[in-house]
Amino acid sequence: MKQGSNSWNSRSGEGGFYRRVQHRPSEAPACSRSIGRAGSALVLRAVWAWVGAQGPTGLEWTMATPTPRFTFSRYLLRRLLPCVLIVLAGAVVMGFARVFVLFIPGIMGMIAGGVLGWATGRVGRGDPEEVWTFGHRMGLALGAGLLYGVGTAVVVSVVNTGTMGLPLDWLADVVAGTEGEYFVGASKNSFQSVEGELSGAWWLIFSIVDGLLFSFLFLVTTGIGWSPDDGSEDDSVEEDIGGFESVPPPLPLAPGRAAPHFGLISFGFFVVVSLGALVGPAVWPFLGLSPGAEISGERLISELQGDWIFGEEATFLGRTEAERSFTLQRGLRTELVGFSAVSANFMLTVEPRRDGVFEGRLNLRGRDLLYLRMRPSDDRSELAFSVDWYTMRGRTEKLLTARRVEVEP
Repeated sequence: MKQGSNSWNSRSGEGGFYRRVQHRPSEAPACSRSIGRAGSALVLRAVWAWVGAQGPTGLEWTMATPTPRFTFSRYLLRRLLPCVLIVLAGAVVMGFARVFVLFIPGIMGMIAGGVLGWATGRVGRGDPEEVWTFGHRMGLALGAGLLYGVGTAVVVSVVNTGTMGLPLDWLADVVAGTEGEYFVGASKNSFQSVEGELSGAWWLIFSIVDGLLFSFLFLVTTGIGWSPDDGSEDDSVEEDIGGFESVPPPLPLAPGRAAPHFGLISFGFFVVVSLGALVGPAVWPFLGLSPGAEISGERLISELQGDWIFGEEATFLGRTEAERSFTLQRGLRTELVGFSAVSANFMLTVEPRRDGVFEGRLNLRGRDLLYLRMRPSDDRSELAFSVDWYTMRGRTEKLLTARRVEVEP
C-alpha cells in the first residue's frame, strides 16, 4: 500500500467489522494541497458531527463496531440529511452575498454548485458504486438546484423586506414586477459589463438559469467528490481534525441486495424541504395569533384616530412641526387615512394586518407614492413607520416615528 493512502480493513460477512487504518507519510503534505482540503474537511466534520451524533454509535468506528448496512433509514440520516444541510448552508451564504454585494446570474450558481456538489460527494465517499449511480446523483443535483434557488430567494426576500414587512413581501413584489433585484453581468457581443434591475419574468428566467447551472456543476463535482482515491494523492490532511474523522464511514449494501431508487427519493425529499422553506416564512408571522385578531384590528383603528406629528427624521415631509403634522381618521372601509395639517403636503392610507401591523401608501404632494408599514406602541402614544425609500442602488428602508398630539383640556 502506498504511503499516505487510506483503506477500510477487517470486513467480513453480513455482520462484518472494519476500522480505519491511517498511514501517515514521514514528511508533511505539500502546502498547495493542504489548505483547500483542510478547509473542506472542517465543513464536512461540522455537518457530520451534528448528524453522526444522532446515531447510536456516534463518530468513533473501531474494530468493536458492527458495519452498518445501507438501509433507507441510514441513508436518510447519514447521507441525504447531511446533503440537505450542506445545500441550505450554501443557499444562506449566497443569499446574503446577493443582498450585500450583488446578484451575478450564472456565475454565483456555478460557484455554489461546484463547491457544494464536491462536499456532498465527500459525504458518500467509500459507499458502493451501485448506490451512487448517475441517476442517484442526477436526482440529488436537480433537488439541490431547486432548494438552492428557493433558499437564496427566501433569504434575499427576508433581508430586503424590512423590519415590519412579511418575510415574502419582497419576493412577491419582484415576481409581480413592482420591485427588482440589482444585478451585474456581461454582454456577449461587446464584452462589457451590464448592470441594472431584474424583475418579473426576467428575474424568474435568470433565477432558473442560475439554478440549472448550479445543478450541472453540482452533478459534475458530486462525482468527483465521491470517486474513491486512486492512491496518487495524500489524504492525511483531511483524516483527523480535532480527533474526528472528516468523512463518514461507508454504508455497504447487503450481499445480493440491489440499491433502491435513491435518485427519485432524494429529489422528492429536496422538493418537500423546498416547499417547507417557502411556506414556512409565509405562515410564521401569523402562528399563535388569536381568532379575534380582526376584531382587535377594528379596535386599533378606533384607538389610533387623532392628531399626530412625525419626528425630525422626516424632514422630507417638512422642516416645521406644522408641515409634519397629520390627522388619522377612519376611512370608508377597514382603513386609516391620514391628512397633513398643511394642505396637499402629504396623505397616507393604511390597513391593518392580522399581526397588528398596518400597511399602505404615502402620497407626497400628489406626485410620489411610497409603500409604508406602521406599528403602534402598546400604549398607543407612538407610531413606528417603515418607508420603502429608493436610491441609485435600489430600495432601502427609512424608519420614522410619530407621537400623538395631546389635546389640552
